[in-house]
Amino acid sequence: MSHPRVAVLLPVYNRAWCVADTLNSLRSQTFPGFVVIAVDDASTDRSYALLKQAAVDDPQRWCVFRNERNLGMTANWNACLRLQRELFPNVDYIVKVDSDDALDPAVLATGQDVLDADQEAVICHFRTRLVTPQGIRDETDCPLTRKLAQLGWPRGASHRMDSPTALRLLIRYDNFIASTGTLIRRTALEALRHPWWDEAFCWAADYEMWTRLLTRGAIRYVGQVSVWYRQSHEGITARVPVQVRRQEVCRIAVRAFWRSYKHMGAWAAARLLPVVALRAWYAWALMPFMSKRPRRAAGAPV
Repeated sequence: MSHPRVAVLLPVYNRAWCVADTLNSLRSQTFPGFVVIAVDDASTDRSYALLKQAAVDDPQRWCVFRNERNLGMTANWNACLRLQRELFPNVDYIVKVDSDDALDPAVLATGQDVLDADQEAVICHFRTRLVTPQGIRDETDCPLTRKLAQLGWPRGASHRMDSPTALRLLIRYDNFIASTGTLIRRTALEALRHPWWDEAFCWAADYEMWTRLLTRGAIRYVGQVSVWYRQSHEGITARVPVQVRRQEVCRIAVRAFWRSYKHMGAWAAARLLPVVALRAWYAWALMPFMSKRPRRAAGAPV
């Protein structure tokens, strides 16, 4: 495909048991103008063979690659991004899809329509529901979606958050944007000083990316259930000590404060300062009293 509008990044690692659902959800998209850049991270199962078959079935849309050695989760995300910039540098939107999740058929069409209509928005994310480890879709919203309702934003109603509001809520209440199925405006991403996922973060690289992007524009949310997020017992979660998670969130908060001052002005930074101070206190002053038992974090090797 010579001039696609959307590039789907599909990092894969040992997902032969479930990646077929992801591939089928991409094949069923109603929006024709997209390509898929899939990178297998040296899987030891049949994941790469399944990706190659998708490329054989539709070579104009599927670009499939394989790392010679395992890079790890965030490095493989960036490998997909580098290939996008090399092969399709002029797409309008980028969306990362985790290889154990699935999109409803209208996700790409809806997302590009929303961002086309709102040129100041840099992210479009969707209501997300859960899939059980057995592959059964249930009626339970993903925890990130449920968090929106806790913040007072109806999860069943589409809405828009301006940049200062979204940053304050992200820092005060942690991430509420799913790492899969979220459309990113390419020009906003490339305008960042470091237009990559930060590999220094072992748990919160996507969260850190959202805070950087939201200094550049607003966020749009689509309340229709459009993304299916798999709860899994295999490999999609990583055990990260609670101290690491707290410290990463604190680093994200401090960075967001500085960027908000630099890109949105002193007033925006002043409004963010109280929640940044609270995060810093919570991460460091309370650290000696926090449990040192590792917790299961919502990241992955992918």
